[in-house]
Amino acid sequence: MKNLDPKITEIAKNFMIFVESVRNKFQTANPLEHLTSQMKDLGSASITEGWNKAAKIWPAIESPDNYFITMYTLLEHLRQMRKREKWLSLGAGPALYEIWLSQLTDIDFYATDISPEMCKLSENIQKGTTIANIPGKKVKKVRTFTMPMEKLGFRDGFFDQIISINALQWVPEWKKAIKEMRRVVKIDGQGYLYLITTAYPIEARNELGEKKVIADISHEAIMDELEINRFEIIFFRAILVKFGQLGIPASRYFIKAQLNLKNLESWRIRKSKLSVTLA
Repeated sequence: MKNLDPKITEIAKNFMIFVESVRNKFQTANPLEHLTSQMKDLGSASITEGWNKAAKIWPAIESPDNYFITMYTLLEHLRQMRKREKWLSLGAGPALYEIWLSQLTDIDFYATDISPEMCKLSENIQKGTTIANIPGKKVKKVRTFTMPMEKLGFRDGFFDQIISINALQWVPEWKKAIKEMRRVVKIDGQGYLYLITTAYPIEARNELGEKKVIADISHEAIMDELEINRFEIIFFRAILVKFGQLGIPASRYFIKAQLNLKNLESWRIRKSKLSVTLA
């Protein structure tokens, strides 16, 4: 990457140090060995069961490059926050991004995941770690909730802003998840939505080697569905990482949108230029 902001770069690098400390302390299985059985579970059993088992290795699945570019992108585009805003994070896993961001801001994070073990891991991390390179900072609580993205247990208009990092593509009924985002975000608030998702359908194989499509999804379909739910696309970018999950190249999209109930202008009409980030 070129022309990086030095201040944002430093924060993103410190986040990588934090992730490394979490991995060293809380990872309980070998990633390469465990991932094989995890993907079989996703192909033959429930997604929840697969992610429950993945909690043993999740801090190590993402590469340092993925953690860095994801955090950098978020920090580069997050809107200025009012005091004590309530933010929703969907499919947060162990909520590493949320734990870190909550120390830097006044955000009150509500992190959800379909996996109870992921939520338990997040609780253990918050109790048993320190935040490196933030002197005098205690770990601020990130609330965790076990629930599906398609059926959120929060009242209408409860949240100021929403993030979802590399999770929407794992939701078979992802359009329902977007409707839920629209329902729980404040109409009279900032109403921003920050999504990072893969650029292709998610597939898994069962023990017989048979393919199973978990979610047939694309960034164009996501942006169209966001507009149906009155989220206007503010910015979108392709993120290409040479060494992604477990060293495999990763291709993702960052989409920033804002609730607009009045004069929404379609991204297709604007013909917005796609920005590409290489890492």
